[in-house]
Amino acid sequence: MSLSVHEYPDMFQVVLHGYPLDDVNVSITRLADNRSESHHVSTLQMIYFDGSLGVISEAAHSSFFVSYFSVKLRECAVCEHRHVAGDYALRFCAPSSCVEAVVFLAYPKHPVAIAPSPPSEGVRVKPLHPLLNVGIGALAFLSVGLCALLAFVFAKRRLVKKGWEIRRRISRAPTDRTDETSIRLEDTSSAAYSSSGYIVRQVPEIERGDLQLREKLGQGAYGEVYAAEWAGTRSAPSLKVAVKTLRGDMAFDAEMDAEAAMLSRLDHQNVVRLYGMCRASESAPAMLVFELMNLGDLKTYLRERQPRAADYSQFPPALNVSELNNIVLQVATGLAYIHSQQIVHRDLAARNCLIGGESDLRVCEAAFRPSVTVKISDFGMSRRLYSQSQYYRMGSQTMLPVRWLPPECLNDGRFSHQSDMWSFGLTVWEIYSFGRLPFGDLSNNEVLSAVCSGIRPSRPSACPQEMFEVMQDCWKSAPSERISSAEALSRVTMAQ
Repeated sequence: MSLSVHEYPDMFQVVLHGYPLDDVNVSITRLADNRSESHHVSTLQMIYFDGSLGVISEAAHSSFFVSYFSVKLRECAVCEHRHVAGDYALRFCAPSSCVEAVVFLAYPKHPVAIAPSPPSEGVRVKPLHPLLNVGIGALAFLSVGLCALLAFVFAKRRLVKKGWEIRRRISRAPTDRTDETSIRLEDTSSAAYSSSGYIVRQVPEIERGDLQLREKLGQGAYGEVYAAEWAGTRSAPSLKVAVKTLRGDMAFDAEMDAEAAMLSRLDHQNVVRLYGMCRASESAPAMLVFELMNLGDLKTYLRERQPRAADYSQFPPALNVSELNNIVLQVATGLAYIHSQQIVHRDLAARNCLIGGESDLRVCEAAFRPSVTVKISDFGMSRRLYSQSQYYRMGSQTMLPVRWLPPECLNDGRFSHQSDMWSFGLTVWEIYSFGRLPFGDLSNNEVLSAVCSGIRPSRPSACPQEMFEVMQDCWKSAPSERISSAEALSRVTMAQ
């Protein structure tokens, strides 16, 4: 069980993490006179110390793995006791553990918190001349007006400068280094553009008539995925591609356009290529055109090639350790490239890696299986294109893939290269587990508590020890202690 405290002007909010939280006692000690009282969390409001202090359970924001409490002094204009404002020790105890914190509480209307100054005796204040009062008032008025004018001028200059900076960044020719990341894009989109007034086009545009949709490959919360053929020219043959349609309520605004432009400039053998997009029309939705990976996603590929009964031939044959090591190497290579371009993936998992190559359905032994290529996909815009499966909605926030996210993402929503490394460790675990679900015996709610309590997946039977040590170094609780993608790539390469 863990405890965090957030200070506000007239109260403290206490956030209690753990599982279960249905049997908790709250003990409060007033350190000024060492008086203690304890109550069981069974009502919405608990009153302490003759009604001077209240602990309110915010049930609307709580669940069985996280509870929110408001702690504050109650308004008490005629309190007789002296020790109202001061330091209080809060102790929350479940059957298995206890956590505590010390806070300073004061209420502005408390006589102890703000005591009026006694009047001075024998001192008479001579009133100011009326004309002097008028002069002082006029001077004060002019000073306030001048300050307001200066503030307006500086604010306007700042807005104009920011507008020119945004225009310069958008119109600038692309360079080898991608200077936009999937986290920093929020700085420019909402303030500078609206989806209705957006004019600048950054993504390579593909004519809708040049695409011929074929079979449907899948469907998610964002729309549908189709195999398609992109019509060629005299100098270039036609190309098989994957087309993702965006549902009607997903307008292709400035933010999505900037992210798509960033992805379209990436070029690496282990990253799925975004060729361009078709803009929405009155009769058809917007579409993103990607490189087609003919063998599907990595998670399904692994599950279809996990070892089965040993007394008969298996088609396709089970993946051996050498092949699993190579898959890990390709994922590590792609992630190192993404991080070198200053991009945060946010949603690395086996389901978001794709496989391409010759089919092995007629191969009887792994030694004769054609080599495959593994490419990372669905990054950058993945927070917009989340599917419902294996994601969890935290309150009014976005959908989160809780089984692949570290504590700082679950608690504070902070994504970084270090959070990607945590997800990389879980992706490697999926690979050696042949596509099994991480924390498969826990619900999404229970995973939140387990991760924050330090629980980590165990080593899969097919995983070499040196690869499991890489996973463990990705799962450090402190982000700064996790290995980087470059270090992970070096260690995975050495383990081949």
